[in-house]
Amino acid sequence: MKKEEIVCPAFTAASYLKYCLKFTGKVYLVGSKGMADELDLMDIQYVGEGPDPATSLDIDEWKALSIDKEVKAVLVGFDEHFSYIKLIKASTYLSDPGCVFIATNQDEKFPVTGDIVIPDVGVLVSAVGTAVQRQPVVVGKRANIFFKVL
Repeated sequence: MKKEEIVCPAFTAASYLKYCLKFTGKVYLVGSKGMADELDLMDIQYVGEGPDPATSLDIDEWKALSIDKEVKAVLVGFDEHFSYIKLIKASTYLSDPGCVFIATNQDEKFPVTGDIVIPDVGVLVSAVGTAVQRQPVVVGKRANIFFKVL
């Protein structure tokens, strides 16, 4: 298989935003640097990549979190920096019914051997979806839309 023949969920998500939705807003990214790179390649603005600097456990500080009014979509993928603050922000953005909810996949855990269970993207998607009582559009593997985007 050639490198050009491999399609990653980050590419599919960015393509879905750009070509299917003709998206012009800003994305709140719960995801990796690779996902941010794909959004950059499609000239889609985003916030949220990397660790969130807000780490307080104080509810008054949570209520005062900075929310970007230009965010019109939440994209959830693998994020090694997932935190309660990111969950609050993603949920806040998605409380607007016009905000698009997209997930790269819903895999429950990484397929590793041994005694360690490593949760995958589906766990993050479930956390966000449960908080806002919404289901995402899944654009990666095992989703029918994957083939429509490509």
